[in-house]
Amino acid sequence: MNYTLSRAARGATLAWLLAGSVAGWAQDHAPKDPPQVIFASALAVSPGQTATLQLRGLKLDEADRVEAPGVEPAPELTLKKKEKAGVPNQMTPQQVGDTLVEIELKTPEAFAGGEIPLVVHTPAGATQPYRLLVVPGEQLVAEVEPNDGFQQAQVVEPGKTVAGVIQPKDPEVFRVAGKAGQRLTAEVIARRQGSPVDGILTLYDSAGRLLATCDDVADSVDPMLQLTLPGDGDYLIVLQDAHDRGGNTHPYLFRVRIE
Repeated sequence: MNYTLSRAARGATLAWLLAGSVAGWAQDHAPKDPPQVIFASALAVSPGQTATLQLRGLKLDEADRVEAPGVEPAPELTLKKKEKAGVPNQMTPQQVGDTLVEIELKTPEAFAGGEIPLVVHTPAGATQPYRLLVVPGEQLVAEVEPNDGFQQAQVVEPGKTVAGVIQPKDPEVFRVAGKAGQRLTAEVIARRQGSPVDGILTLYDSAGRLLATCDDVADSVDPMLQLTLPGDGDYLIVLQDAHDRGGNTHPYLFRVRIE
């Protein structure tokens, strides 16, 4: 019996062996602890605007550039600084990072996507893309302080997204108007974007009566509260951190819809 391989078969075998060797080399030489972006100091930006924000994470203090791969039209990105970052008490670097890069980001006016992938490059390797949300400018509003009580509640129009930072032991209170029979949906976007905020939402009527509360939803610690409104008038929605933590390392987005 002749076991001689044909030239084509020998070539295929060699290619297979080489591919396996390259894959094995890449696996052996991949960074064991690659740099990582955990979250951004602002969880969303708007098209046509220039924002300065920090990306917090691990091993970012040696960054040499930040890119947004595959995005068209491409945003303008400038690396402003890179440095070690303090870790708040009772938190870990894995939760909030211990290094940061500060970038200036200008999102093109014509940008129509829902997110911008940001990749930080360092001598130790590149991070996985951090997906920064993009919200139309007419929908994105800033948190206004003080808003820590019913009398100081920030008025929010349905359909808007509030971008803010929660402070320690300092609840955020929002006021929204609705009518009987309408369906109210309020949600927090934080942990799914890497922020350490562990939000709780509580809904009251204008007389201060508790109507509903929500902590976690399914496999997410970001709460989503839904209720059919019992009457016409103003409703108060309180956002607080379950651990009473906060500060500049605790950004959030708050959205409310009424249908």
